[in-house]
Amino acid sequence: MERDVFMSAGVLMFSKNRSSDSGSSRLSEPGASQHGGGLGNPVGRIGGTETDDDDSEASGSDGEQELRVNGQLTRGACASTSSFHSHLDHKLSKKEVDKLEKKKWTYKWVVAMSNYKWRGTDKCFLKIFIHPFSWAEGLLGYVHVISVCGLGLGLPCWRSQVRNPLPAKARGLPSRSSSSHRACLVQELDSFLFHGLKPTLHKHWLSIYEKSGGADFDSSKQRLFFSICNSYRDILHHNKKPFYLKGLEEDSSTMDAYVMHALNHIFRTRDLVKKNEAKLAKLQDNVKADILSNEAFLDRGFTRPKVLILLPLASVAFRLVKRLIDLTPPKYKSNVEEHERFYREFGAGVSEEKEDEDAAEISESKRSSKPSDFETLFGGNNNDHFMIGIKFTRRSIRLYGDFYSSDMIVASPLGLITKIGEAELYKDKNVDYLSSIEVLIVDHADVILMQNWSHVNTIVEQLNRIPSQQHGTDIMRIRQWYLDGQAPFYRQSIILSSHINPDINGLFNHHCLNHEGKVKLASEYKGVLPKVVLQIRQIYERFDANTAEDADDARFDYFTKKVFPKIKDSTQGGIMLFISSYFEFIRVRNFLKSQEASFCLLGEFSQLFAFVSRYTEQSDISRARGWFFDGKKKIMLYTERAHFYHRYKIRGIQNLIIYSLPERKEFYPEVVNLLQGSACTVLFSRFDQLRLERIVGTAASKRMVTSDKGVFVFC
Repeated sequence: MERDVFMSAGVLMFSKNRSSDSGSSRLSEPGASQHGGGLGNPVGRIGGTETDDDDSEASGSDGEQELRVNGQLTRGACASTSSFHSHLDHKLSKKEVDKLEKKKWTYKWVVAMSNYKWRGTDKCFLKIFIHPFSWAEGLLGYVHVISVCGLGLGLPCWRSQVRNPLPAKARGLPSRSSSSHRACLVQELDSFLFHGLKPTLHKHWLSIYEKSGGADFDSSKQRLFFSICNSYRDILHHNKKPFYLKGLEEDSSTMDAYVMHALNHIFRTRDLVKKNEAKLAKLQDNVKADILSNEAFLDRGFTRPKVLILLPLASVAFRLVKRLIDLTPPKYKSNVEEHERFYREFGAGVSEEKEDEDAAEISESKRSSKPSDFETLFGGNNNDHFMIGIKFTRRSIRLYGDFYSSDMIVASPLGLITKIGEAELYKDKNVDYLSSIEVLIVDHADVILMQNWSHVNTIVEQLNRIPSQQHGTDIMRIRQWYLDGQAPFYRQSIILSSHINPDINGLFNHHCLNHEGKVKLASEYKGVLPKVVLQIRQIYERFDANTAEDADDARFDYFTKKVFPKIKDSTQGGIMLFISSYFEFIRVRNFLKSQEASFCLLGEFSQLFAFVSRYTEQSDISRARGWFFDGKKKIMLYTERAHFYHRYKIRGIQNLIIYSLPERKEFYPEVVNLLQGSACTVLFSRFDQLRLERIVGTAASKRMVTSDKGVFVFC
């Protein structure tokens, strides 16, 4: 097996020379000998540009062949059968690659939960049935019975591993007398859920959970979500209640799960590299070249960073990194480098103790000036342009590490897109550190939607490309699927949001191509109409659109021909047009400009409209609000993004026209409750069902998009 690498026009090029006796391929550096010299990189470097003594760690120091389950040591949980290894060691066939490239997904199974469902492609890997049973003391408890329906994790069905098969009754509701069987079941479930989790991480996580007052860790949400993350499937969780909407517990448990998954992936990657280096260090140079032909030594990508986490605001990143440090076991964080700098740049510029004190002393007047969710989300560091590398050494965590020597990168889409833009402009810059990302996490995607979702699309398209330079990587040990350009098929993407929209769906369907398959949430909504406290007739008018691509034009056409003539002929002012997207806002604004002559004929000012968007100067906003309230301006345009960032309390609204429904369901009652008149008109089509169901409820939305009627009234 031979690998050749050569540089051409600043791009790292790979060619595969297949030998007559082997179907595999291998790299060697230019000028390297066939014995030993082909290693290309000193032992001790992990796909980065640094060799750090702190990076070294004794192989197997964390008990890789053991798994602690409820304090008991379980044998047989070796690294070779973990989901980490089964995922990365899988060899894709041509048939599998062809199927993935078609980007066609069929969801074949559904697992029902308390208030939502998980849907998945390929074989079902998880089913949960919750069975209540009574303890001997008469206490009620619950056992989550996990059934693996397929071999998606590269494991045999967990039930086949039970030493003492459970009686028939135990497969359903455990009897009171079957305590030993129940204990056996719980132990097997524990072994399944934490299969592949490093024992040190498991023990530390359980300890933190118990210290925080948590009970029944086996049934916790964070443990369940970790098991889904640990399947290495692409995940779309679009009903996560965020911390700023009174969902702190749920948000934190989900974050704990994916942070633990990221830590597990990073530490397992490092352990694998170190074990192989320890083996190679014991060999003679003339033997190493032959040993490296063994695929077990292909343990890395082009560069070191393996986890990328995209977050919208520095305050959110501050919260995540703090929790990341908390969840890292003490043996790995005897020192946290650049800790104070991190607090200055991502926090409020004060120490951790002072930060907690200030958070508790927010004045009541400040809290009442805006909604509580606004204060919680925007009450910290609102910088949306940041990027930080995090490196884990043997005993410490290094913040602000060089990106090429970091294990994890935490960034905002804007911060990372700036780096990508610089790389396109300047030849001496590049973003090759994105070439080997194996776990992508996009949290609070709903907030990123309010910023610029196209940045996320650009970033994901940039991931897993062949790098332009070598960056000190030991090219003899790069996994074959990296060289074959198949890295996107091995990258796990986890997208977390409070709601879904076509942009998030598009990214998940067309840019998340994990060979393990997909898991996606399916939710039903009750709607938010009861939160409208005023007696207002809310008239929903449906317009027809043939395709999703035609929906914008159809909406605009309906507005200009059906809605605007009523506004034009009316003498009433105080008309607010609520518009969801900026592009729709521009289109409607230009249309209103084109109608100035007719408005002027009505004796109004030459400029008959004021608009409020995120991009308007504060003085202009105040003036526009005043003109609108005083009746000097007949129409006000108001965007969802403006409401998200400012939550203006606009007075003088007599007639509300919702040109396009808000993405965020909580905004609907907030805006409608501003109305001082009694008229509210909402435009929608069947392609708005994702937004519609969050506002009127899933059942009502289905009727509204399929009914022969085109007008619906809610009071």
